Amino acid sequence: DASPDEQARAELEAARARLSVSGAELLRDLSLLELQAALRVTGRQIDIQGELEVVLALPELESVIERLAETPALRVRDAMIFEREARVLHEEASRIPDLDIGFFYRRVEETSTNAFDVGIALELPLFDRRQGSLREAHAGVVESRALRRSAEIDLATRVRAIHQRLRRGLEKARLFREEVSARSRTVLEAAEARYRVGETSLAELIPIRRDHRELERAYLSLLRQIALDWSEFRSLVAGPDGGES
Repeated sequence: DASPDEQARAELEAARARLSVSGAELLRDLSLLELQAALRVTGRQIDIQGELEVVLALPELESVIERLAETPALRVRDAMIFEREARVLHEEASRIPDLDIGFFYRRVEETSTNAFDVGIALELPLFDRRQGSLREAHAGVVESRALRRSAEIDLATRVRAIHQRLRRGLEKARLFREEVSARSRTVLEAAEARYRVGETSLAELIPIRRDHRELERAYLSLLRQIALDWSEFRSLVAGPDGGES
């Protein structure tokens, strides 16, 4: 019994819905590929159950910052400092001159006497040509420590930024699920009930359906962004065993 304009609106809505479904399917497939890569389970299907903002347990920021020294990135910097300090010790040890002591036997024929000569040789370089190498080694230690400090500051800054995004994203997702989505579904169900009994027209129902679907898509996009941020967060704070530090 719908009028031609209502039928046209319904057909237009159906076409737009098909486009939305196609885009959502593509987004789902790409998200699954990204998730498989993050979990290192490429090549097999994974099951996704539960609500992401409930499943993820975001650790306290300060506890994460305190354990950043155990991350592989900073451990590599520590190894570089150790190697440069070892080079300084090597250069300092190389500056110690060798002491040569020699004993020589001889016989004095004029007096028929046996004699021993003792010789001590100590290198006294007029120019210490290793000073340049030693200064270079000390400069390498200073540089390594500065790079390590810079890497630590950069890592802590990135961790703080991602932690803040995750905290706000998880809170937003919870509000979305408990308040926005629930109320939107209530509005949609009431509008569809009125339409079924003939109290409203299809033209009035279509915008309500569209708004509800857009909210659902926004919620799913938010969950996807949370998953990507979580993957980056874990990669930054991963401990030496590959787990979260």
